Amino acid sequence: MQAELASGRIAREGIFITTKLWNTNHRPERVEPAFEASLKRIGLDYLDLYLIHTPFAFQPGDEQDPRDQDGRVVYDKGVTLLDTWKAMENLVDRGRCRAIGKRETGPSSRYIVDATQAGDMFETSAPRGDFVLRSGLRPVVLLSAGIGVTPVLCMLHALAAENAGSPREVWWIHAARNAKEHVFIQESRQLLSTIPESRSIIAYSKPDPTDRHGKDFDIQGHLDLAGLQGLGIPVEADFYICGPTGFLGDMNRFLISLGVPPDGIRQEIFGPASSVEPGVVKAEVRIPHLPLRSSGNGPVISFTRSVLAVPWDNKFKSLLELAEACDVPVRWSCRSGVCHMCECGLLSGKLHYSPEPLDEPATGNALICVTSESLKLLWRY
Repeated sequence: MQAELASGRIAREGIFITTKLWNTNHRPERVEPAFEASLKRIGLDYLDLYLIHTPFAFQPGDEQDPRDQDGRVVYDKGVTLLDTWKAMENLVDRGRCRAIGKRETGPSSRYIVDATQAGDMFETSAPRGDFVLRSGLRPVVLLSAGIGVTPVLCMLHALAAENAGSPREVWWIHAARNAKEHVFIQESRQLLSTIPESRSIIAYSKPDPTDRHGKDFDIQGHLDLAGLQGLGIPVEADFYICGPTGFLGDMNRFLISLGVPPDGIRQEIFGPASSVEPGVVKAEVRIPHLPLRSSGNGPVISFTRSVLAVPWDNKFKSLLELAEACDVPVRWSCRSGVCHMCECGLLSGKLHYSPEPLDEPATGNALICVTSESLKLLWRY
């Protein structure tokens, strides 16, 4: 970009450049140095927009993700969002940037920041879903991309804590763009160092020139089937995958191709979902069919619109999984009985929920993401 600007082929006024203030630099005295460091890195004289990355201040310092000895984020209680904003306004007044703003996060975060006060009470529910670490001695493969590392890092903490009592083989496989976007580096390395039977594989899709192959990362490019096959991952392991929807889809296909049984894979989406109707829109149209490699002999599940009747197989954790295995177009999002995106009509039959939905569906409807087999069922799908 600097070369194009210097050549005159692109006018600086013709492009819009923005960057963000990281959480550890919210204190007023750290705002300007952080801003100037960003300008120096990108080689510009001013910014068009400077954003607060998140409204929550971390402990000031050079550590990107400061944590205490128990692994909890250390927040900075000595600064307010208003303090940070005033320091950023000074940059605008001095002509260093044209505008400032607060990065728009999800609706829940915006509501908490903009509409609540200290002391407000919230009604919450207990954690849901089955993305939890299984007990036992089987090998564990923690496979993540980007910020999807967060829940599997908690599992790594648990595995490190229990290592002395029941050592397990642990594989830590993480994909990021480069070292700058690779979070929890030191924390994960420290935990892995306490587990004798641990292996770490890091893939950078776009490493910076300063990122060292063989030291900072092991694989250049995206994780693919050939790369995973070359690692020699034990297919009998318990696999936990977390990341964006595209990453989850790819990893599922690759692992099944390697011989990993579907019930050995657990997953959780971290990142923007591509669609709440995967199988209805933005996907190859497939004719519904009986599930492959299924020998179910349970109650018959009938999908009326798809003209398909399938005996229940206990290898599926829910009717949603059964429908997906049959390529029956279904809607879903949370997969844990919360969002009601998968709610559909129940024409006949009795249900068994596991876990129970957070809120009951409408009369005559059911949530198929938490519905397992019961008596003969007839669905409007």
